[in-house]
Amino acid sequence: MQPKQVRHKNRKLRRLQELYPDVNIKLFKRGDIRTLMIKFGVQDFPDMMANEL
Repeated sequence: MQPKQVRHKNRKLRRLQELYPDVNIKLFKRGDIRTLMIKFGVQDFPDMMANEL
């Protein structure tokens, strides 16, 4: 994800947290997802990562 997109998404997340403080929101980046998939033993994670939106 490009820095501009991350900044835009973080800005949206901050705004959502201001409007709805009781809702927990977390932005997962591609590296975070990959690390979790490796940690929990998902074998076909390269195929899943190839299917981008």
